[in-house]
Amino acid sequence: MPDPILTDAIERLLAGDDIGRAGAQAAVGVVSQGLRPEMPRRVPPDLAQLVRQCWAAVPDQRPSFPQICTRLAEMLDVMKQQPAPAATVLQ
Repeated sequence: MPDPILTDAIERLLAGDDIGRAGAQAAVGVVSQGLRPEMPRRVPPDLAQLVRQCWAAVPDQRPSFPQICTRLAEMLDVMKQQPAPAATVLQ
């Protein structure tokens, strides 16, 4: 079954759409060179690790959807137990 994102990017590329061209270039980079976007520093380490596991090139090395849901729920529980950050006042 074709990847819907890649299919959309190719259709846009064939239509001469710049967004489609960029999407197709990104898809080629991911497939041929294993490229991934840089993880922003503000992303919590546990979440960054989960995202990187989801990006594994070999599908069998990626977590299953139930595993992803469980880990996200665990992260949310931890966040709920942490005190809320102090509010900042804009002046």
